[in-house]
Amino acid sequence: MIPKGSSIFVMIGAANRDPGKFTNPHTVLPERREVDNVKPVTFSAGPHQCAGREFAILAVATALTTLRDRFPDMRLALPGQGIDYAPDYMLRTFQSLPVVV
Repeated sequence: MIPKGSSIFVMIGAANRDPGKFTNPHTVLPERREVDNVKPVTFSAGPHQCAGREFAILAVATALTTLRDRFPDMRLALPGQGIDYAPDYMLRTFQSLPVVV
């Protein structure tokens, strides 16, 4: 029980990685919605849904499609090695992501 008047910090990214809800929660699966039949909570929902949701999805899809089309042989520069993530409470971002094009 959270005492009345307490502050809480909600980690939405953690909700999207719940092994009780998601198959392979630590793997990037663009088709996750279809695989797990669960809606991710990244952009919230209803009246509080993120106003930039559609733009963010379009921007990422455009960037990844453009990279794939321009550099079809692009691959990780250090395959098999772990990726270092930046210390961040809100986003799961890379320190760096070396690639070979």
